Amino acid sequence: MITSVSVSSGKIKRYKKIEHSNHTWIDALNPTPEELNKISKEFGISRYRLDRSLDEQERSRVVNLEDGIYVAYQAPYFKKDEVITLSFAIFIKKNTILTLRNHKIVSLNQIASLPDTKLNELLSKGAWNFLHYILDEVNDNYFAVSEQITSKINELEDSAVDEEQAESMENFFSIKKTLIYLHKSLSANRDVLARVDKEEIKELKPETRNRFRDIYVDTIQLMDMINTNREILTTIAEIHASNVSNDLNKVMKKLTVYASLVMVPTLISGIYGMNFRQMPELYWVYGYPFAIGLMLLSVLMLYILFKLKKWI
Repeated sequence: MITSVSVSSGKIKRYKKIEHSNHTWIDALNPTPEELNKISKEFGISRYRLDRSLDEQERSRVVNLEDGIYVAYQAPYFKKDEVITLSFAIFIKKNTILTLRNHKIVSLNQIASLPDTKLNELLSKGAWNFLHYILDEVNDNYFAVSEQITSKINELEDSAVDEEQAESMENFFSIKKTLIYLHKSLSANRDVLARVDKEEIKELKPETRNRFRDIYVDTIQLMDMINTNREILTTIAEIHASNVSNDLNKVMKKLTVYASLVMVPTLISGIYGMNFRQMPELYWVYGYPFAIGLMLLSVLMLYILFKLKKWI
């Protein structure tokens, strides 16, 4: 599906086809082969590059074209209860900006739903200003995802020291996988912004370049947050493993105590179960009550001892 947003006579015009003027944003969501052919013909971009730009695993990068620029950038994507990252493509040809994607990237959907006045303001300032806004929105979504992950990690942190809630640690691997995705994507995005900062894009004006530098700093901050969360998650896993080990030790201690309570009466019964002729208590009238009483007394003394030591 192709949508076009153009500034015409100071007003925003929206189309369901390729339509561009001096200031235009064309967004292609899951384009068909026919639509890709039209884009290729209209903007002089080879089908090979268009097809490759729709690869969701394309690494973030910047490519200078003969009459424009190509940017591959990665953004967070919400897949059911999981957060992954997908690549989308941005082409800039003079004052026209073209975005291609296979899925509904939140950032682009948010921009598409902006009021006409806001879109008019953004597009009227040129394609580079609009590119800055897109990348800034992507970073805002990364921040939102990072905050959600931090909240989940805080819940895990509470459950890690709570024996009754230790089952919630099953979310550990899901969060860790998300952090790996985010770090990998942010690292690639940082390289793109670093190229912009190093003045490798000649068409970019100095004042606009400085604004991209702010996004670069935000990306570094996001990576620091992700790394911090990964370290906290590792610590939580270690705490949880330690708690599991301690719980096992407690169980083994209790089993040992209970075994000890049974062991002494077993010893007494074993002694009186030996088949020797000369055993004084064998013909004693109170021999049986004496043996039973001795067993009960030994169990009681051991129980009091273990109780005082708080082993049971």
